[in-house]
Amino acid sequence: MALLSNIETDESVEDKDSLGGGSNFQPVDSAIYLAKVTMAYSLKSQKGALGVYLTLLTEDNHEVSEKIFITAAKDNKKATFKYPIINSLSLLTAGKDIIEVSPEEKVVDQWNFDLKKNIPTKVEMLTELMGKDVYVGIMKVRENKKDYNNNYAPLAEDRVYNRIDKFFHSTSKLTTVQIKAGQTDPTFFNDWKNKNTGRLIDEYKPVAATAASPATSSAPDESAHNIFEDELS
Repeated sequence: MALLSNIETDESVEDKDSLGGGSNFQPVDSAIYLAKVTMAYSLKSQKGALGVYLTLLTEDNHEVSEKIFITAAKDNKKATFKYPIINSLSLLTAGKDIIEVSPEEKVVDQWNFDLKKNIPTKVEMLTELMGKDVYVGIMKVRENKKDYNNNYAPLAEDRVYNRIDKFFHSTSKLTTVQIKAGQTDPTFFNDWKNKNTGRLIDEYKPVAATAASPATSSAPDESAHNIFEDELS
């Protein structure tokens, strides 16, 4: 049975239009980009949360990847506030809710945390979402690096990354909320762009450097962290 097929949703996780608070792998500036979905497959964290690993390639050849967990860990049938992000992508690309998408078993090279190398791994690929164009509102975020060996304690070092915030139709620039409401004017697209273009979401908090976590810490590289161990989103 597909990992995402049994997610239960209600009005609390409906999509809303809200302005709340090779490839180039460097974080892009906050803006709306026309992008192609190049990878999408189901995730299950060690604690049980379900999600989607997503990779987008912008038209100016920047690659943005994110693992977006859309259910709670303790009850992976319970959709969380991030469910509408993935569901809107599914509606805008496949024309159906994410729980209705039929996955295909594929093999991808994936980092194995125990073996410390990439190995061929079977995944539930959401091929109906892939190869499709979509506008995506991307935020540039700064936060503390985490010490994975110390209960995710914040370190004095920072990291800057991209967070996917909103999807829009590839031609009309409408959101799924607007499409369902029969609207034709992409007002929210323009509102999002005016508010967020060039904005940095700075979530970094000063941390005193210690012997355990100095500013030049040798803490484990986050890129090598087991993405299935914990839901970090």
